[in-house]
Amino acid sequence: MAIRTGFEFFESGPFASASVNIEVMSQNLYYSYLLDQSIAQHERSKEKFEKALRTNDLELVEQARTQLDHLEGILKLAFTYNAFEELES
Repeated sequence: MAIRTGFEFFESGPFASASVNIEVMSQNLYYSYLLDQSIAQHERSKEKFEKALRTNDLELVEQARTQLDHLEGILKLAFTYNAFEELES
C-alpha cells in the first residue's frame, strides 16, 4: 500500500519505495523549517516579554505573555506531533 497525497506514487516496481521516501523527506524538511521559524519567533517574543518586564509596562507585559503562551503551545503541539510520528514508524 502506498501513501497518497497530491500525486500518484508508484505502487510496485523499482521506484515504489523511492517515491514514498521522497515524499517523507520533503515533509520532514518542511517540518524542520516550520519548527526553526517557530523557535526563532518564540525567542523574539521571549525577548519582548523580558523587555516589557524591565520597563514595568503592565499592558505590554500582558500582551507579550499571551503571545509567548500561544507560541509555547504551538511548540508543544509540534513536538507532540513529531513524537507521535516517530512512534508510528
